[in-house]
Amino acid sequence: MVKGLCRKFNALLRKEAVHENEPQRILFLLRIILLILGLYFLIIPLVFCIVGPKTEVWTGYIFAAMSVAAFYATYRLKVHTSVLVCSGLQLAWIIVFVILYGWDCGIQHLMFEMLVLVYFAVNSLVYKISYTAVLFAVRFSLFLYCRVNISVFALTETATVVLQIINTIVTFVLMAVACSMFSSNVESAEKKLVLYNEQLKKQAGTDPLTGL
Repeated sequence: MVKGLCRKFNALLRKEAVHENEPQRILFLLRIILLILGLYFLIIPLVFCIVGPKTEVWTGYIFAAMSVAAFYATYRLKVHTSVLVCSGLQLAWIIVFVILYGWDCGIQHLMFEMLVLVYFAVNSLVYKISYTAVLFAVRFSLFLYCRVNISVFALTETATVVLQIINTIVTFVLMAVACSMFSSNVESAEKKLVLYNEQLKKQAGTDPLTGL
């Protein structure tokens, strides 16, 4: 029964979008990222209930619901639009989190995973440069904001350390998932190219009539 559920779940993740000729590996990656984010958004309120503060914990539930909506949207939208939705969700969370709880929580590190995702998923150089500039501007603006203003909620040292650990783990997990997915694509393409070159060498050195 467990294997059957796993197969159905895998089939759900790999289900094609309504649009034709869309890169399915990127869709698969986006859905995995959104599932991880949804779980992360649900964990954060529980963490706050343990280490505090116990205010505004509903924010995590709202973003969890948004991640579910973004997950569903991957079956309806084009890949580039889905990438934009996923990035927008993460960027909104970063901004809200930094304003509420400050810079020391480490949530801003999530921007590095966002860069990796877009640079591998999008081919347009102009889009990549523009995206990088926007992320830099947002990160720098949040840094300046935290230098001038205090966070809405004061965190204890324990809460800051716990959040820093969780946010760092989530960032590295998301980066590992994205990099492993795209590196496997490169390795697969390289193997196919090597086999194709070997076939060409064999054909070039073989007489088609005698087989010598």
